[in-house]
Amino acid sequence: MAGFRRTLWLGLFLCSTAWCAQPNILFILSDDHRFDCIGNAGNRDIVTPNLDSLAKDGILFTHATVCTPLCSPSRASLLMGQLPHQHGYFSNKNWNREAKKGFRDPTAMELLVRSGYHTALIGKWHLDPEPWKVGFTEIRTWMPQGADEYINPKLARGNRDKVKEVRGHVTEIFTDDAVEFLEAHARASRSQELRAKSPFFLWLSYTAPHTPQKPVPEHIRELYKNLPPGNRPPGFPPGEKKTGPWAQYYGAISHLDEQVGRVLKALDESGLRENTVVIFLGDNGWLMGSHGRHGKIVPEDESIRVPLIVRAPAAFMSWTGKSPALVSSIDLSATWLELAGAPQPEDWPSRSFLPLLKDQRAPFRDDIYCEFEDEEDWEGNAYRLVRTHSFKYVLRPPRNEKELKSLHKKFKKMEEEKKDRKAPDLARERLFDLKSDPFELRDLSTAPEAQPALNAMRERLKAWMEKTNDPAAAWLAQEMDSTQSHEDSKTRRRRSD
Repeated sequence: MAGFRRTLWLGLFLCSTAWCAQPNILFILSDDHRFDCIGNAGNRDIVTPNLDSLAKDGILFTHATVCTPLCSPSRASLLMGQLPHQHGYFSNKNWNREAKKGFRDPTAMELLVRSGYHTALIGKWHLDPEPWKVGFTEIRTWMPQGADEYINPKLARGNRDKVKEVRGHVTEIFTDDAVEFLEAHARASRSQELRAKSPFFLWLSYTAPHTPQKPVPEHIRELYKNLPPGNRPPGFPPGEKKTGPWAQYYGAISHLDEQVGRVLKALDESGLRENTVVIFLGDNGWLMGSHGRHGKIVPEDESIRVPLIVRAPAAFMSWTGKSPALVSSIDLSATWLELAGAPQPEDWPSRSFLPLLKDQRAPFRDDIYCEFEDEEDWEGNAYRLVRTHSFKYVLRPPRNEKELKSLHKKFKKMEEEKKDRKAPDLARERLFDLKSDPFELRDLSTAPEAQPALNAMRERLKAWMEKTNDPAAAWLAQEMDSTQSHEDSKTRRRRSD
């Protein structure tokens, strides 16, 4: 009997420690948030004390990128640890039939549930399959659509996508629900009424600073009443005349920051901080006039780079500060699964960055990949890119002379009608030296001295494409075949000489 008791006690102890080893995960997602628009990233004009504090207590990944700079595909990649050509979500309006119904493979949320997590959603969704069909076990206040008014938005509640007007400011409505969730979880944990809800994964997705970006409370507007009209964040290219309403954009971010502070305070007061990993991420960047453009989807850094902050308990993180590691948004799902002790699907190109939390010098990616392709709604904007710390290589699909002529005509008309729109660069290839030209102002793809770097970046892109079975590999094959033919021709000329 004594032996049985010892065995039973040991089993309960192991179960208890295994449960404790799985931390809670609080994932906060902002919308259209440039990488350089938090104070800790070097922006002296923006007021973000709570995000700055989070970064001070954690790690700010200064070169984090999304694999597609647009709302729906970016969110799908977070769920799937895959790229758009793998999971089927190409843009906000273009996805394959399979992705419309759900996803062929289990999502990160479904895998977390299998590992014992309670998964909850609050905020913007913007995917076609309902959240309860892809692994969320609790759906609280949520926004099925991509955006709405900041005041009295149309929102849904629970496992229904029917929306109705909810009184209040959308950023505060989502915050109120997140605070309530954390407080309820803490009470349940203390009373052990709902042990099955621990650990939790909370997906808290805000719409700020997505348009309309206003209104925000008066005390937030006051922060920027004296912001100079010529203000630019650190990542804004010099000499560019077109720019956006920075006071309005900064105001939406500062209000978001204030509400994130409320959530973090609730986490502290509930006693959950010591066993909770907090991750803050932007879903894509926002140009605000950079390179003469507004919006997103383009391959420039202001579009693909986002703020990524991670704060974790000491068991998972041994240093704080800034990391230049090339972390991609697809890496979050792999990180969540490793935190849960769950295996990652073999066909995911994502990679857990947990080793970087322990050792800032831990080996990680040498390059990251990004793609966009929707020729129905965004004709002429398709591309693939690979980026290192030193170079960025952008490849567009091959087009015949007739197609190029038609696109140039279309874009010229667009620029005449919409003065704030600028046509995409239709060059087949572009190469930028990010060390000497961090604002991507000089294309080196045709410079003779840059050809070794161009060829090396082509090879990197080829490796990504082969690894992920990217059908766009045909774009690159044609370019590399052309280069090889040129090299063979030069070799034949040398031999004949």
